[in-house]
Amino acid sequence: MRKNNVKQEFVFNLFLKFYPNVLSGLIGYDINELKVEKEYKGRKIDLCGNTTKEKIFIESQLTRSDYRHLNQIKFIMDNVARNEGTVVVWIAQEFSDDILNAVQNKICKEKKNIELIGIVINREIIEMLDWYTQIDEFAIIENLYRLHNKS
Repeated sequence: MRKNNVKQEFVFNLFLKFYPNVLSGLIGYDINELKVEKEYKGRKIDLCGNTTKEKIFIESQLTRSDYRHLNQIKFIMDNVARNEGTVVVWIAQEFSDDILNAVQNKICKEKKNIELIGIVINREIIEMLDWYTQIDEFAIIENLYRLHNKS
């Protein structure tokens, strides 16, 4: 039972914002800044920001990849400039082959400078996120270090 109105995915996105070095270590890019729930072309993107040279968009989900999130990834790809370096990171519990194939086909068809990175989230992290829905909302940020110690 939740004590607060904060969702697990939002907590995870806050964690990535406050500990960008975790994501940087996984993707091999230095991340300068991440904004949570940033509006982009009329839609909210989980996280977006910049690396040293590229724009970065992050779509996170705590479940298996699905078509709703695939459509968000496609939306991002449709709206980035053709000649602009773009990194799209999709984080999910697991990825199905048909979804990965759909994304790969989209990238090949678009002929844009897009690098897609898929990351499988550790199930232990997902389980830990439930704890954050039980604590006071104002204590969440100061307790994000617990996720950092687990990652």
